[in-house]
Amino acid sequence: MRLETEALIDQLDQLSLALNQHEFTVEDLDRLGHRLLSGTGGQSDPGDWDQAAQLYLALSSLQVGQKQATGMREDRHRLLDRALERSLPRMRAALRFPDGHDSAAQFRGRSAPVNQSPQALQRFAEATSWIRSVLKDLGEDR
Repeated sequence: MRLETEALIDQLDQLSLALNQHEFTVEDLDRLGHRLLSGTGGQSDPGDWDQAAQLYLALSSLQVGQKQATGMREDRHRLLDRALERSLPRMRAALRFPDGHDSAAQFRGRSAPVNQSPQALQRFAEATSWIRSVLKDLGEDR
C-alpha cells in the first residue's frame, strides 16, 4: 500500500508542476467555465454543500485567471466578469453556515427530491444560473 501511495504522490506532484507551468489562454478559460457549469451526470447544479463549495472556489479562480489572461480588453470579458462579481458573493453567502451551526447541515445530498432542495442550495443555484446564461450567450458569439 505504501508503494502505491508514493507512486500516486509522485503522479500528483508531476501534474501539479505541469499545471502550474501551463499558460491558460482565453479559450482554455472559456472551456473551463462551460465545463464547470455544465455539471456531471445530467445535473448542472451541485447536489450538496461540498460540491457547491468546490464550484464556488473554481469560479473564483476562473475570475482571477480570466482577468490575468484577457486584461478585460473586450466587452465579452467584462460581461463575464460582471456576472461573476454579481454571483460570487451570493454563492458565498449561500455557503455560510447558519447562526449557531458549524456544519453544512442546511444542505442535503442528491437523495433529496429536487423540489425539496434546501433553501441555501436553491440560492446557490440561482446565483450560478446568471453565470451559466452569460457563458452560453458568449459561446454563441464566438
